[in-house]
Amino acid sequence: LGANEITPKGAKSVAKLLRTINGTIEVFDAEQNELSSAGVTRIVQAFDSTSLKKLVLNENYFAENGANAVMECIQKVPNLELISLDGNFFSEEVVDKLTETFGVRLTEMEENDVDGEEEEEEESEEEEEEEKAESKEAIDESVDAL
Repeated sequence: LGANEITPKGAKSVAKLLRTINGTIEVFDAEQNELSSAGVTRIVQAFDSTSLKKLVLNENYFAENGANAVMECIQKVPNLELISLDGNFFSEEVVDKLTETFGVRLTEMEENDVDGEEEEEEESEEEEEEEKAESKEAIDESVDAL
């Protein structure tokens, strides 16, 4: 699902998909999207998987709230071996918390923009409909690939 311009609204569909494949998914890679904290939260709250080993959410425009949601999901993904969260809007304090929570499973956190701001969720109705269609298409392609 990487680089598909998935936004918080599209994350609803992704979360719905995750609920249906939780028992089989081993890698979840949604790198380089536009999820923000709201979208990341929707997605990680859908995880309940003993099979998930790798979670990639690099470059998704999210900050502390999304990082907190990721840290809270750790109990629901007990076999997670690798987590990539670089290129977001984390302060040094948040990076420290992530490192404490995930330890050696967390990849390097070198490209965070501590001065960045999460993208706002303001879109016209036309953009929302276009986004829904694009997200559904991306998910359908991902499901077909499974």
